[in-house]
Amino acid sequence: MAEEDFRNDPIGVPLMSAWVRVRAALPDISEKLINAVEADNADL
Repeated sequence: MAEEDFRNDPIGVPLMSAWVRVRAALPDISEKLINAVEADNADL
């Protein structure tokens, strides 16, 4: 029963970590972040 399942585990399926969610929405975010850091460090 749904009620019993809810009472046993009210949170349900664990949430994805924040970075997994970011990468799902913006697949090239890692490359963009690396490029931004490298560009910023080049100014030093």
